[in-house]
Amino acid sequence: MQPLKIGVTAFFWGKPSGVANYIVNLIRRLPRIDAANEYFVFTTDENTPIFAGLPDNLHLVNCPVNASNPTGRRIWEQVGLVRWITEHGLDVFHSPMNILPLMCPCRTVVTILDCQYYKPESGNTFARRYYHKLFMKLSVAKADAILTISHAMKGEILRFLGGSPSSIFVSPLGQDFTAGRGENGGKERVETLLGTDRDYVLFTGFPQYRKNLVRLVRAFAEVKERLPRPCKLVFCGDISPRPESDYPNIRAAVDSLQLSDDVLFTDFLPDEDMRLLLANARLFAFPSLYEGFGLPVVEAMACGTPVAASDLPVMRELGGSAVEYFNPYDHKDIARGLLTALSDEERRARMRKDGMERALLFSWENTARRTIEAYRHAAGAGARRSARR
Repeated sequence: MQPLKIGVTAFFWGKPSGVANYIVNLIRRLPRIDAANEYFVFTTDENTPIFAGLPDNLHLVNCPVNASNPTGRRIWEQVGLVRWITEHGLDVFHSPMNILPLMCPCRTVVTILDCQYYKPESGNTFARRYYHKLFMKLSVAKADAILTISHAMKGEILRFLGGSPSSIFVSPLGQDFTAGRGENGGKERVETLLGTDRDYVLFTGFPQYRKNLVRLVRAFAEVKERLPRPCKLVFCGDISPRPESDYPNIRAAVDSLQLSDDVLFTDFLPDEDMRLLLANARLFAFPSLYEGFGLPVVEAMACGTPVAASDLPVMRELGGSAVEYFNPYDHKDIARGLLTALSDEERRARMRKDGMERALLFSWENTARRTIEAYRHAAGAGARRSARR
């Protein structure tokens, strides 16, 4: 096969998130694993430094788009980006954020990260649901190959969006965290970050409604006096005022339950500090109502930290027997899960061991290799169609 010219967008904005982590880690590995093809990363002035120092077969293309303006970005992706794709003579174009430019002139790959807009528990507005449901369905219909991040998500794509099973490639996310409990002064660094030497239960991620953090606060209030050793509850994530943030309700729950001395909020941290925060947590709690994957669960397991998480198909897919599961709609059952995972030392030892072993199944190199398979499938779509005529 002739070398391909492959384009990927990197129009994420703001502080680290699951989507940004996926895009950055994928792009960093693609040109190293696949030296035969050329990669063109369409990005912004703000994001360009993130991709410095990559191999010569990766080219950065700065685009005149403001990623902090979602409406403007979406319009530009549908209109302006098409011209840039044409000018660079791409063979395959990949959108890693659910929606393709529908007039794209070359073969296309789209990553469907989740189907939250079909789920009322996700708490999205009517306008957001309508836009994403329409354009995701059109994108799946146009795509020559579809990537998704879990087998649970593949089933949802077929249910909600259509597509051919043979064109859907499951490419689980990866992790590059390593066990670091107590290493290199980690505990002292965490005490400095949090301002306490107490044990803690940790949640990391953006505090949107579907993360179900108000119920986690209620569950913690029920269980904190029954724990074998005192713990705080720590939320690590973006608490800036954004329309989709549930932070005001979480803060109100903390105040109403008189937990201000027991609950800490911290902003997103650099990767090394995040690894130390995960590795030194007594427990990682993930009570989400809906996920396409759940990367923080894998990262916590990689750090050797026990995990208590929602009993969802995708969580079972990630965690297997290494996770203590609970019903995320019942704060009393969340409390039961927290208490078990914090108190049963035999169970905790098994969770640490099984979790670290299971986390080894997830690597960004495997994510990139599976993505390259999807690119090759898309590039061959024209030949397959010609052969059928």
